[in-house]
Amino acid sequence: MNINLLSLEVKKWIYLEKIHPPCLHAKRNMDIKIRPLHERYHIPNVKKTLTVLEMLAKHPRGMTFAQLMDATGYTKTTVFRVLCTLLDLGYLQKKSDDRTISISRKLVALAYASLSEKNLSEISLDVMREIRDYTGETVMLGVLLESECIMIDQVEGTHFFIFSGKLGMKSPLHASAPGKAILAFVGDEEREKLLSSITLNKITANTFTDRAKLADELKRIRARGYSTDEGEVISGVNCVGAPIFGTNGKFIAVVWVTATSERIRPEKFAEIGAFIKEKAAIISGRMGHGLI
Repeated sequence: MNINLLSLEVKKWIYLEKIHPPCLHAKRNMDIKIRPLHERYHIPNVKKTLTVLEMLAKHPRGMTFAQLMDATGYTKTTVFRVLCTLLDLGYLQKKSDDRTISISRKLVALAYASLSEKNLSEISLDVMREIRDYTGETVMLGVLLESECIMIDQVEGTHFFIFSGKLGMKSPLHASAPGKAILAFVGDEEREKLLSSITLNKITANTFTDRAKLADELKRIRARGYSTDEGEVISGVNCVGAPIFGTNGKFIAVVWVTATSERIRPEKFAEIGAFIKEKAAIISGRMGHGLI
């Protein structure tokens, strides 16, 4: 199609949308069928790829190759090519049984980057301010991206001297309150994958470098519902955080406070942790946790 014909086609779309929204086409027997407005320009393989992704999104535990064939009605070759492409690009992942396939964190992160981060920040902002007002400290919000916690928003503290990070700031999973909250509250299988992908580098004298001790710490975090960081990334800086969950109880984000060890002392961890846990639960409810 040349440029002039394409221009005429676009004008026709605009006209049809005005006089026949949402472009309903009636048959002679008066049955009404809704057809996509731009169906003639659809790319079949893209539609098939998105259908596979939508099917996997409905099955968080994953699906096998045969199950995807049955559910989509696509041929063995089609499903194979779609899966190979998405696996190689990192948008899908294979479970430990090497048969079950599920959506990866890369696809989730892509969604956050385009939409959810803004919504999550907007939904969380008033609660983050409540945490700031209660503690007086800077409150940060982060999500998991690949093998690190990425800070996506913050509310600065009220003290003369505060900690403030740049959006996109990264926190190591094994040595930070938000990172350990992520490791503690993601699913068991994802936790094992994350742990196998990271090196427990010693950053300060308090950093967890022993996997068995880190595993015990994660159990404690799950039991009490909040995480702490006692100078594990920066000596003299402490943090306390709690997880945010979405539908199906899946971990989606973490909210935490950070300050000097003089202001957030270890003896205050339990009080601050309980408060942040309570406020994080409010955000979780807004994100659909407990609805289904």
